[in-house]
Amino acid sequence: MIFMSDGGDGSGQDPTGIVQEFKQQFGANHNFVCHTVGFGAGIAAGSSAAELLKNMASVGGGQVYSALTGTELQTVFNQIAANSTTSDELIERFSAIIAREINVKIMVDYL
Repeated sequence: MIFMSDGGDGSGQDPTGIVQEFKQQFGANHNFVCHTVGFGAGIAAGSSAAELLKNMASVGGGQVYSALTGTELQTVFNQIAANSTTSDELIERFSAIIAREINVKIMVDYL
């Protein structure tokens, strides 16, 4: 998951708890990770908004990024995609499922 914020929060809720619930619920079976991106000048280093994004990324097992411009935002998304192991993990899981199914098929055919 990539959570992007300009620093404004009108919800009155702590999204860190929600990210933590997602991590607990989907972390094992789906490798849930939450990266956060502070976008624009509204997220100043050390501000409460920046700390909130840092905490969300921390409980979500991800990284916190910042981008001031659209070009920087594109660079951040490229970094997240390049560092993502999701594709590799999906290939490994798919390979394991296929191998298991082939084993079952061979055993059924020859037993």
